[in-house]
Amino acid sequence: MVGEMTMQAQETRKDYKKRYRLRNREKINEQQRAWRKANPDKVREYQARYWERKAKNIRASWQDYGIDRERMHELMELVRTGQYNLVARSAAYMADARASGHILLSVKKIFPMSI
Repeated sequence: MVGEMTMQAQETRKDYKKRYRLRNREKINEQQRAWRKANPDKVREYQARYWERKAKNIRASWQDYGIDRERMHELMELVRTGQYNLVARSAAYMADARASGHILLSVKKIFPMSI
């Protein structure tokens, strides 16, 4: 896909950002404090939106789908083997064509040997 970075590039960027945040921690914290002080209504709005999303429990657990722990491990092993890469790609695309790349990236982070 266009615009996707390799895992090495992602790790390099992540490492750079981590070092930047460590070097500039006080500056970043001060900017955040100043923004929160200047925008109390937005802070309240963002916090309310966060807790509303949290209350809806968007992520369902394995149990919600009727999958027990043993079956969950079996399914995870199937994904790790890469046996069903084509099915995973197809399912991600059918779920949401625009988000399919992000869905696959999320699966890759959980199961690095797959897809």
